[in-house]
Amino acid sequence: MRFTDGIGNLPPEYEVGAQVDVLYNPKDVDEARISSWVRLWLAPTLLTFVGTLPILIGIGVAWAVRRRFKSHSFLSRAA
Repeated sequence: MRFTDGIGNLPPEYEVGAQVDVLYNPKDVDEARISSWVRLWLAPTLLTFVGTLPILIGIGVAWAVRRRFKSHSFLSRAA
């Protein structure tokens, strides 16, 4: 079976005519994908990291503000 992946690389990752493992649904062979970690998981991994980073920054900022607020309220009570 011939297959052309929808994603290309420069330089090419595979030679023309090279045999590669392909994942596909037998009911819909037009949605085939080359079976490699980069092709299957690189984009979801990057999107997860990009989505998680702002959450971690927000948690860090909230923690710092809360810590600062607690230390200021303690000082004002002692005075």
